[in-house]
Amino acid sequence: MKRILVLSRYDNLAASARQRFQLYEDILREHDYILIMKPLFSNSYLRRLFARKRSNFFLIIYSYFKRLIIIMTARKYDIIWLQYESFPYLPAFLEKLLPLINNKIICDFDDAIFHKYDDWGNIFIKKILGKKLDAVLSSSKYVVCGNRYIQDWAKKVSRDTMIIPTVVSFDRYKAKPKKRHSGLVLGWIGSPATWCYMEPYLDLFGTLSKKLHFKILIIGSGISFKDKNFIFRDWNEETEIDDLNEIDIGVMPLPNDKWANGKCGYKIIQYMATSIPVIASPVGVNSKIISHKKNGFLANTHEEWSEYISMLVKDSDLRDSLGKVAQRNVKEFYSLESQYESVTTLFNSILK
Repeated sequence: MKRILVLSRYDNLAASARQRFQLYEDILREHDYILIMKPLFSNSYLRRLFARKRSNFFLIIYSYFKRLIIIMTARKYDIIWLQYESFPYLPAFLEKLLPLINNKIICDFDDAIFHKYDDWGNIFIKKILGKKLDAVLSSSKYVVCGNRYIQDWAKKVSRDTMIIPTVVSFDRYKAKPKKRHSGLVLGWIGSPATWCYMEPYLDLFGTLSKKLHFKILIIGSGISFKDKNFIFRDWNEETEIDDLNEIDIGVMPLPNDKWANGKCGYKIIQYMATSIPVIASPVGVNSKIISHKKNGFLANTHEEWSEYISMLVKDSDLRDSLGKVAQRNVKEFYSLESQYESVTTLFNSILK
């Protein structure tokens, strides 16, 4: 078995670790590859982050030290699958250590993480770290990008880039029948880190829920408030599909800013895989995943959000038809089954 060292930012509580790496574990094993997951930060660190608690300084130092020790042993692995960078927020020269030990590196970006550096408000810090990730790009054999926006950035330094979208295991989603419930449900799924994108729309959605008589299911926000039209649930991997199947209309609002343009549309893909009609902001990859009025709606203004929500609430046939087309699109373009060959081909080319 060929050994792949996965240096992810977070452990499996983070969607990026699950969907960009762990999702491929079984199918890669069938092709004689084994993943060894070594996240920088543990789930306990991420739980504190999601709970908006202050980070433990000593835990961070320990995590960086552990990452350093792992990198020192990188020679014994056949391939290094690196997410973003080895040492976040530290100078670029430290990123040169890994390729000195093992240069068979594939670097993966599913977020516009580079804007944490090149768009920093502090001019002094920006000058030091603004081009830090250039060192990562230049030392990687391939740079895997979650969308075109990220690839356009990566191409400025790396000639070997490719797009592999964030995907889901289609069988896991389509196998679950829709739950029956007494009323219509509009839903959002995410994490405390992405809840800020939903907050500006709460008044609008709340008003519409009262007017059109539907409930709003919020999964994974990390917060809750008292409102009879809102239902809050913690995210749980074991119940995630069941929770999604309670949703009749999925939403993904985003601002049109640099960071949001780097998003890979995971929420949309989850909704669509579950045959849920979706409404999303026309930002970044959202406009590629959604064909307006064919497999979902793209809403730019509050008026458009109101119009499309009203249409879907009132028309069950429209919900069904959009959901079926959306599910077919996920199977064809955004499923593990449609993308795993790109990943295995990439690994094989590294080892030639």
